[in-house]
Amino acid sequence: MKFHAIKTSLSVTGLALPALDSSDADRASPRPTRSRGFRIILSLLSLAFLALTIEGTSFLGWAVMEGSAFTYGRAAALRAAVGAEPAPEVEIKERSPVLAKMRMGGQVVHPFLGFVYSTDLNEEPERQDSHVVVGEDGFWRYRHQTDIPDHAVRVSVFGGSVAFGFSFGGRKILTQELSRAIGREVRISSHAQPGFKQPQQLMTLAWLMSHDETPDIVINLDGFNDVALPMAENLPAGTYPFFPRAWEHFVRSVPDLERQTLAGERAFHHNRRLRLAERTASSPLRWSVSHNLLWRWRDRRIQSDSYQAQQKLLALQKANRSYVASGPAYSFPNRDHALRAAVGFWAQSSEVMHGLATSAGSRYYHLLQPNQYVADSKPMSAAERQTAIDARNLYMEPAQTGYPLLQAEGARLRDDGIPFFDLTLAFRQVQEPLYIDSCCHFNQLGNEVLAREVARIIVEDLRKNPLPLRNRAA
Repeated sequence: MKFHAIKTSLSVTGLALPALDSSDADRASPRPTRSRGFRIILSLLSLAFLALTIEGTSFLGWAVMEGSAFTYGRAAALRAAVGAEPAPEVEIKERSPVLAKMRMGGQVVHPFLGFVYSTDLNEEPERQDSHVVVGEDGFWRYRHQTDIPDHAVRVSVFGGSVAFGFSFGGRKILTQELSRAIGREVRISSHAQPGFKQPQQLMTLAWLMSHDETPDIVINLDGFNDVALPMAENLPAGTYPFFPRAWEHFVRSVPDLERQTLAGERAFHHNRRLRLAERTASSPLRWSVSHNLLWRWRDRRIQSDSYQAQQKLLALQKANRSYVASGPAYSFPNRDHALRAAVGFWAQSSEVMHGLATSAGSRYYHLLQPNQYVADSKPMSAAERQTAIDARNLYMEPAQTGYPLLQAEGARLRDDGIPFFDLTLAFRQVQEPLYIDSCCHFNQLGNEVLAREVARIIVEDLRKNPLPLRNRAA
């Protein structure tokens, strides 16, 4: 009945089903349709949802991999750290390593100090506008630094890379504080070199004094290299622990193919990391969490490959021993004895430095540098801890075990009348991030905090024992 009624109704209106044309059919039974614009919007929303899901998952992935929440500043800092790493040494077969620019980007062998920087660096195009240059003595100085007048108080800073950074980054504050206390012009010179350890500080002081360049105040800021480098570099390479770091790199004359291959592999991985960091930083996707996560994952894999090549190179260096590269034969029952020997050598070198300085009427201050691997020495955020602490770092173990020995031996030095000061807790009250890598280095704020503490120590001493006026014009 119902079907018959519908058919009759359609017949009355002239719309019998068999006679429908296409336009009439559309009006008779309209189908729901979506415009093209609607479909595009729906597709875009779906893509946006997918992108947000990927970004959120990547955010969680970063936290799992890095141990801290993702921030753009943290990612940028990690990429900057890649760019700040010194390039690994690559041996050049046609030239003797003694003559080639080698480790640490331009350091060359020195007959008495181990190594210094080459003045050839001053001719490189990228250094033409630099405000610091290598002096004729192989140490860095300001380009427009004038001669030191006879009446000025000469302050020389000795040590490794931390002392090197301090001698420039903390110079302004230290100069102001000492000038105010002494009442005379103060000139600070850097006689620190990245990689220096005792007896290189001692030999540098003797070298200066033999050239009639005796400083009025000697600041020896060291400790970390003196335990970290013998244990992590010299001993694994089979080199006498009290030779300069990487000594065989400076004196080896005919590098073998396997050694060159491993050195080249490290350089290759270093360049891969640099290019990857640069591409990520300049990419339009640099604001994407997932893009940053992918970069960090690849960077860590490349870094691991580089570490493996470094370990193979160290093992090879230990196997191929020669006197000129490895030095006197030595043996230690275990690592603890080796570490204690390194600390004892460090302390004895300081005693001799103190004797040299005081014999010439100079003041000597021995300062144990801060380090992040000293327990409870600085409050750290998760981000700074991620930057500063790395269990894979070869220096971590000797620093953790060596610093208590340095502190104990330093206390003995002080009891023996040598002005020794333990600065391992200099950053204990500083909440701001200071450390910029997992080795030992800190930023400008760290240098300024340390400069104020060093100035306080010296000023307190000079108030008790004023510095005599040295007659250099005679």
